[in-house]
Amino acid sequence: MSSNVPFQGFDIRDPAMIQVYEEIRDYAYHDQPCLFLGPSGCGKEFAARFYYKIWIESGHGGGPFNSVNCSMLTEQFAHSELFGHVAGAFTGASFSKPGLFEASNHGVLFLDEIGEMPLLSQSMLLRAIDPETHTARRLGGSWEYSTEYVRVISATDRSPESLRFALLNRLGMRITIPGLDQRPGDRDSAVVFFAIRAFIKRKDRDKLYQAFFNKAWPAQTKDADMENDPDIAALAGAAGSRIVPLVARLSWPGNFRTLRIAVETAMLRARFTEKISDFEEDMLRFFAAHATRYGEGKLADLVRVFVSGAEADLGNPLLLRLQSAVPGMEEEETRAWARFLISRGEDVFSRMDAEKYFDVPPARRRTLQARLAAFVDAGILDRGGAKGGEYRSAMAADTMVVRKKRHPDLFPLPQQAAEARLHPGDLEALLSMIENGKRVFISERPGGDAGLAVALGRRLEQKRAVYYFRLDEKGLQRFFELLVMKLTAAGEIGDSLKKQMEQLPPDALALMLTGFVNRLFGDDEDPVIILDAVQYLVGAESNRAMENMVRCWSIGGWILAGVKLDNAYEELGFSEFAVAAGV
Repeated sequence: MSSNVPFQGFDIRDPAMIQVYEEIRDYAYHDQPCLFLGPSGCGKEFAARFYYKIWIESGHGGGPFNSVNCSMLTEQFAHSELFGHVAGAFTGASFSKPGLFEASNHGVLFLDEIGEMPLLSQSMLLRAIDPETHTARRLGGSWEYSTEYVRVISATDRSPESLRFALLNRLGMRITIPGLDQRPGDRDSAVVFFAIRAFIKRKDRDKLYQAFFNKAWPAQTKDADMENDPDIAALAGAAGSRIVPLVARLSWPGNFRTLRIAVETAMLRARFTEKISDFEEDMLRFFAAHATRYGEGKLADLVRVFVSGAEADLGNPLLLRLQSAVPGMEEEETRAWARFLISRGEDVFSRMDAEKYFDVPPARRRTLQARLAAFVDAGILDRGGAKGGEYRSAMAADTMVVRKKRHPDLFPLPQQAAEARLHPGDLEALLSMIENGKRVFISERPGGDAGLAVALGRRLEQKRAVYYFRLDEKGLQRFFELLVMKLTAAGEIGDSLKKQMEQLPPDALALMLTGFVNRLFGDDEDPVIILDAVQYLVGAESNRAMENMVRCWSIGGWILAGVKLDNAYEELGFSEFAVAAGV
C-alpha cells in the first residue's frame, strides 16, 4: 500500500484511485477546500478523512473532524445546527447552543450529501465559507463570529448543478471519486477484506478456526488484530479469488457498500463444515444466489460458478435434467455428474469409467448403477456395446455446455506435432488430473522439450478454450504485453492507463489486470492457460505475479511446465507430474 493513500481496511491499489488521493493530498497540504463528487458508496467520506489527516499533518490546525449529513438538515433547523442559536430563539430553545461551525474551529467540517440540502439552507452557507467574509451568526443572535479557521469540505452523489451556483463556486476544488466498476484493483482487494471481516463476525468462528487450522482461536485477541491473521487471510483470499469473477460481471449501484453486504451475506450463510474446500463451495453458492439482490445484472450473465475447479452453468439444461431424473440427489452430486458427463462429451464410457471418476467404494457401486439407469430412463444417456455396458450422451448438443475460445488469435497452441514423443500413459494420467480440477506442474528434463504440455493442450482444446504461452528470458513481460495489446484493441484499456501499466512491476500488473482479464475470458468455456518453460520466472516479483494470477484470474485450469516444481507453485496447489524417463 502506498503511503500516499489512506487505509480503508483493504489496500488501495488501483492507479486511478491512487492518482485521486495524490490530488487530495496536494489540496489539503495547501489548505484548499474540496468538493468530492461520485456515486454513493464509492468512498467519499474516506477521502474526506484522508484530507483531514493531511491537513492536520501540514500544520493548518489541531481541531476536530466534524461531519453532518446535510440531507437531514431541514430548513427549520439547519441554521441552528450549523451556526447555533441563543436562548429563546425559538420555542423550546431554553439555553444557548453553539453550532457545528463553532465546534469545528481550527478543524475540518465535512458537509456530506450537500446536494440534498434545501436551496434556502444552502444560501445560509455563503457568508460562512466565503474567503472574503468568513462570518456567521447564531439563530436569534445579534453579533457575528468568525469562521475563518474552519476548513469546510463537502461531498455529493448528485450533479454539481444541483447546488446553487453561488455556493458551488465557494466549495473549492472538485474531485471525482471513481466508482467500484472503474477500480478493478481496489474491487478485488475489497472482496478479500470484506470476507475476512465477515468470517470474524461469525458466531461459530472459534469452531471453524479450530476445524480448519487445527488450533484454537487466540484468547483475548481483539477482532481488529485478527484481521491480520495469516490463516484467515488465506481462507478469505482463496474464497475471494473465486468470487471476483462473479463480481466483475455485475454492476454495483451501491459500489463498495453493496459489495460488502453481498460478500458478508455469502460468508455468514455458508454452513459449518470441517473442510475448507466445502466451506468455500458453500460461500460461492450463496454469493451467486444473492449477488443480483445487491448488484445489477442477470445470473445468466455471470461467469459460471466454480465448483472444485470446474464450471457448471447455473441454468444449464443438463443440471435440470439430472435433477429431474433423480429428485432426491444432493446438489453437490448433481453438479459432479454434470461435470463428468460434460467431460465425456460424445465419447463412449463404461460403468467402470464412472466408478473410477467418482472413486466409488464397493459399498456404493449399486447406487452408481442406479444413477446410470435413471439417467438412461430419463433420456440423458443411451446404452450400447455388446452387453449394453457402455453409455453415451443422448442429449442434443445445444443442451450441453458449449466449449469455445473467444479469442483464437491470442496465445495459440504451437502447430508442431508432439504426441508421438510421449510415453504411453502420461497423457491419459494428465487428462485425468485436469478433469478432477487439479492444477498441474509438468516437470521436464533439463534442456529437453518433451512437448507434453502442447500435447495436453491439443487434447483439452477439443472441449475447452486453451491458451498457450512459452516463456523466455523476459519472463512474464511479453505475456503481459500481448494481453495489454489485446485489451487495448478491444477498447478495454485507454492510452493513459496503458502507459501506467507499462510502469508497474509484474506482481502489481497481474493484480491490476484481474478485472480486465476476467472480462476478456468471460465468454470462454472452461478456459485453461498453459505456461511453458516457467524456469525463466525468477525473483519474488515473478512469484507474486503468478500467485496473483492463479488466485484472482477466473481461469478454469492452470498448467505449468518447467524443469522443477518450485515451492511457490506447490503452495498454490500445483501437483507435480514428472515426464517418464526415456521420452
